[in-house]
Amino acid sequence: GCLDDGDCPMGVCDLATNVCVGCLSDGDCSEPTPVCDLATTTCVDCVVDGDCAEPTPVCDPATQLCVDCVGDGDCSEPTPICDLSTSTCVDCVVDGDCSAPTPVCDPLTDLCVGCVDDTDCGAPTPVCDVTTQTCVDCVSDGDCALPTPVCEPTSSTCVECLADGDCPGGVCDLAANVCVE
Repeated sequence: GCLDDGDCPMGVCDLATNVCVGCLSDGDCSEPTPVCDLATTTCVDCVVDGDCAEPTPVCDPATQLCVDCVGDGDCSEPTPICDLSTSTCVDCVVDGDCSAPTPVCDPLTDLCVGCVDDTDCGAPTPVCDVTTQTCVDCVSDGDCALPTPVCEPTSSTCVECLADGDCPGGVCDLAANVCVE
């Protein structure tokens, strides 16, 4: 039991019950747990949203921590989705959160992108340029076939030639990227 706060090295004395408790009011608490949860007489980060402020304006009732969000309703554009694993507002969590022209959710960045790998692409642009995260015709010569076996890197399109050596006759029209016989 206790008769005063001095009897309670880790809290305060509840004079009504003569029992040491963590807190009886917010004044008994300090950062990083500045709020007294009167139901449990313990100091916590928050009990209600009003205990929180930007950039973490929402009180997660499960953890009693101030977070960015606990649901999509706590988020808005340009980050309208709540990633429940991190309690942060993001662009997307799954592909269904995205739409054309960026229909794929990049799981590393939680951003909607054109693609993350070739499986996200189809004809006429079957290859994912992972640098720009867009579907393109090619990123290397290996993505091309006859009659256009060479990948033109600026436009990421398959062409006949980029240099005279690409042509059977030895002459490439560099302006049109076609072999001249």
